[in-house]
Amino acid sequence: MLRLVALLLSIGVAAIAQEDPVQLRDRAVGLIGMGKYAEAEPLLARALDLRERQAGAEDLSLVPLIEELAALYRAQGRNPDAEKLFLRSSA
Repeated sequence: MLRLVALLLSIGVAAIAQEDPVQLRDRAVGLIGMGKYAEAEPLLARALDLRERQAGAEDLSLVPLIEELAALYRAQGRNPDAEKLFLRSSA
C-alpha cells in the first residue's frame, strides 16, 4: 500500500512538473545542450504557451523564452520562424 501511495505521488509530481514553465524550459535547455533540438522544441513551445497564459502575451518576462525558441529555430535552419520570434521579442 505504501508503495502504491509513493507511486501515485511521484506520478502527480511528474504531471505538475510537465506543466511548470520553468521546469519545461530547464529540460529543453538540457536537451539543446545535447543537440536534441527536435525533443526540446515542444518543451520550449509549451513553456512559452503556459507563461503567456499566466502573464499575458505582452509581458516582458516572455522575452527570454521567445528568444530561446527563436534561437532553437535558427539552429534548426528554420530562419523564417526564428525571424518572426526575434521580431516579436524586440517589439
